[in-house]
Amino acid sequence: MLAGFVTLSGGAWANPAAEFPELPSPSYRVHADAKGRVFAPLAHPVYLLLSTSPKGDAAAVFQSKPTKLPETPVLLKAGANVLKNHAVGVQEFVVHADGTPPRTKPVFRNTTVYRRANRWFIGQGAVFALEGTDTASGLGQTWAALAGQPFQLADTLQLDLRQDRRFRMQYYSVDQVGNPESPRIVDFEVDVTPPQTVLRFEGPHHESSVASKGVLVLEAED
Repeated sequence: MLAGFVTLSGGAWANPAAEFPELPSPSYRVHADAKGRVFAPLAHPVYLLLSTSPKGDAAAVFQSKPTKLPETPVLLKAGANVLKNHAVGVQEFVVHADGTPPRTKPVFRNTTVYRRANRWFIGQGAVFALEGTDTASGLGQTWAALAGQPFQLADTLQLDLRQDRRFRMQYYSVDQVGNPESPRIVDFEVDVTPPQTVLRFEGPHHESSVASKGVLVLEAED
């Protein structure tokens, strides 16, 4: 599902709600942003490779000494890690270790929103979106699934918010190095039907005239 990611060995996450599909296993990668900064996942080992090509063709993996293991991961700490080369002056290569997952929240625009307990009620003209933020490597992808349906990219999700209907959705985001957010569930209901109000009289009255002892009663239902 997360195309282009290197799959990490291990099982899928525990599913907090049986009505939703099973979540994929976390996947990790190294990411370079538009400023040239390099980010690596803190929770997954990374390796140093040497190649004569910037694409990494026929690369050799560095081995540590004295263990001489065939593949030796580089141990990173959270934040900036500086790797130095003293052969020509001092070259510094900075790797930012990112272990913080993104945060995602549901947003309702262009409508009146009412919240009761853990359920949202939205009115006419609503526009729904999932907004994710990430403070390190940046936001990667946001995924969402309606109850009983498979996960899909949140920006491809199409919801009919023009009529009364209840929705139950699970969602989460992944950052640029593959750190997954813990999935969350949101319940919301579209309410575009106005309440109905009935006027009635109690006590002495005639048509729309009420005696001094009469009572005018307004009853509303929604």
